[in-house]
Amino acid sequence: DGILSPRTQLAQVAIASSVSPTRRAHMARRSCGGTIVAGYEIDKTDQLGFGGFGKVFVARGENNEALAAKRCEDAANAAKEAEVLQTVGAHPSIAQLRDHYEVGGRGWLFVELATGGELTDRLVDSGRLGEAEAREIFVPLVDALRHCHARGVRS
Repeated sequence: DGILSPRTQLAQVAIASSVSPTRRAHMARRSCGGTIVAGYEIDKTDQLGFGGFGKVFVARGENNEALAAKRCEDAANAAKEAEVLQTVGAHPSIAQLRDHYEVGGRGWLFVELATGGELTDRLVDSGRLGEAEAREIFVPLVDALRHCHARGVRS
């Protein structure tokens, strides 16, 4: 239905739960000198990812806060995703929606930047996780899923 696939939701939750405050502070000091969209500075040379609905870039918000800017080719898909993120609300292991806009028929979502990396990359690199490391990742992930389900957000 164009919102977030279960895999994408899990990846966002897992990444948000492993954000390094030191890395976040470093990224907040960078200036991207990019395109301005709805008052946000988008660095289109720093693409974080892409998917079936659009691309994700590093952006700067107020107070030079580093954000992830998701550009959706279809504004309706962006509006649905924004609605889901607003429904989910605050949780320490879920990247928070800061803002969303429609510009030129495209939807833009500005979300808290999670800099911990991809869980799949971590698994490929290590080959396996020890019990303590797995617990550190999956306890917050399961808690975030429980939080989403309690608010009626399901895939």
